[in-house]
Amino acid sequence: MAADAPQTLREWLREGSFSLALSQGFCCFPALAGALLAIEEALDVPLRRKVHAVSGSSGGAIVAAFVAAGHSVRSLGPRVSALSPNELMDPIGDSGLLRGGLCAGAKTKRALSENLGANDFSDLRIDFAASALRLDRLRLERVDSGDCSAAVVASCAVPGLFAPQRLPSGLYADFAVLLDPCGEFALPSLPPSGRLLSLVAGDWNPRCWAEASPSRLPRRLGGDAVVVSLRVSGVSRVWPWAIRRLGARAHRESYLAVHAALDRPLDAGREPRHFRVEAVPPS
Repeated sequence: MAADAPQTLREWLREGSFSLALSQGFCCFPALAGALLAIEEALDVPLRRKVHAVSGSSGGAIVAAFVAAGHSVRSLGPRVSALSPNELMDPIGDSGLLRGGLCAGAKTKRALSENLGANDFSDLRIDFAASALRLDRLRLERVDSGDCSAAVVASCAVPGLFAPQRLPSGLYADFAVLLDPCGEFALPSLPPSGRLLSLVAGDWNPRCWAEASPSRLPRRLGGDAVVVSLRVSGVSRVWPWAIRRLGARAHRESYLAVHAALDRPLDAGREPRHFRVEAVPPS
């Protein structure tokens, strides 16, 4: 895509396959799911047939895992609305106080396993990886093998709220807000076109514009990426104790925001081959 092409977001999405990176954000997954529904409706095929590979950090890793498992985007809204607070955080029934956090994470992992429909990364239909901070080596790592639900919980294990998560390779926690705010660090690969859609829950993520650009991508992905950063802002914040009510609201607001942005021209980003779209709910 030429840097001066007057393309709209809808036209770019329909142009071919793309990889997908989903941002971090505390309980941002209803907003991400709503945005993906609007994106799918702009396509001529289901989203899963367009996505080459997908990655995510923290809350974005949850939605990315469901996309990789082959779930329809339309089903994610009802799934979010059906969540109960103690499926996300249960400091009494799933206490992690002796391990360094309010919640151990076992209950969250069980809820993910029951809904995801894939036990191992090898069971997924689309290549997926999540990022998490490896505490014993103090470095951000890509988790892309073994128990998929355990990897997602490790990516979401906010220090203090969740105990560090033990995976076969080490002890992990969530530091995405500082280290991987846009969720692109773990991206498995790009399609031959180099196209990447970076979907950002903007209200949770003030640093994302600085991160989602070709020069910020891992070197293993090559230097020819074309990145479209879609930032969704002005959406209701969601808290675990009100996930059903606020989650459904954020999902709807995010859907409307992206739907309204589909026919806007892509704005130039910070560097060549980087483009932006700001999506806010209609007033």
